[in-house]
Amino acid sequence: MLMVRKYVLAGKLLILYTGLVKLLRFGLLNLSCANIKNCILKNISLILCLFACYCTASGQNYIRGQVMDKYRQRLASVKISSAATRQVYKTDLYGNFGFVSTQLQDTLTFSYDGYDTLSSIVKVDEYARIFLQNLPSSVVFTKDNAAVIIQNKKITVSDRTVKNETYNRTDENNFLTTSYSPGIAFSANINRASYSNVRRLINEMESLLPPYSVRIEEMLNYFNFNYTEPGGDSVFHTSSYLTSCPWNKTHSMLFVNISARKIDMKNIPPNNLVFLIDVSGSMDMPNKLPLLKAGFIKMIKNLRPIDTVSIVTFGESVNLLCEGISGSSREKIAAVIEN
Repeated sequence: MLMVRKYVLAGKLLILYTGLVKLLRFGLLNLSCANIKNCILKNISLILCLFACYCTASGQNYIRGQVMDKYRQRLASVKISSAATRQVYKTDLYGNFGFVSTQLQDTLTFSYDGYDTLSSIVKVDEYARIFLQNLPSSVVFTKDNAAVIIQNKKITVSDRTVKNETYNRTDENNFLTTSYSPGIAFSANINRASYSNVRRLINEMESLLPPYSVRIEEMLNYFNFNYTEPGGDSVFHTSSYLTSCPWNKTHSMLFVNISARKIDMKNIPPNNLVFLIDVSGSMDMPNKLPLLKAGFIKMIKNLRPIDTVSIVTFGESVNLLCEGISGSSREKIAAVIEN
């Protein structure tokens, strides 16, 4: 294949050279001697320009392909490092990639959160199909935007937006057998906003809720489930409950409750809290600036005299409302928030 490409390139260059020589002769024969010098310079410039353009075009190759997981689900925003160009590329929303290269083949390294890094040689005359192996912990850390692309479903505005609020789409993770993935990792970061948010939407709306506002893990985390303080020097307390799966009797469901030791506010270092607050017109909605102010009022109840608070607002202008107020001045801080 390489030899054929060389012969074709040499033939094209020969044809191009012959034609330009004829053009040069024609120009010389039809001009007076006084203009021969200028004609030669112009034709030489034309030859060099056309030759440079042709070499540039003929030296460009297009490397392309697609990245999927073992379930043949497309992966978006996969990082691709090129050994030849030293450039970094990414797959599009549908797992496709493509870029120009001066080489006939390139060694590409594919990396993606939750998946094994893979290096592969990709040739310009082949459409590469790259399969990444997911790590055991990836079942937990699957990204919302990746799940959208995996399902190859169109997202309508009505599914994500309601009452000027936008919710990222979420999909269930793939089922992984324990023989393939016996271990699992999870994050200690606890989000529990969905329960109170769903309760608010139920009270305010007459229609069905946007499906992506309902997040099961956040609704479960909303409740303490008989919180138990870790005993002795233990950092965590764990308890578990095994039962049958309601929707599939051949499976079992394991409920794990992990309790961390509560922080003793008396023993933590002083907090220097600086808040930058948007007070522009876009914040003039019941669930924006008023909700933020209500949260501030609850927050200042936990301040200690050794804590300090500073508040800066921005909108039409930037204003320093308070600087370094002691946590013992709760009424002063509350007055700043209300104003």
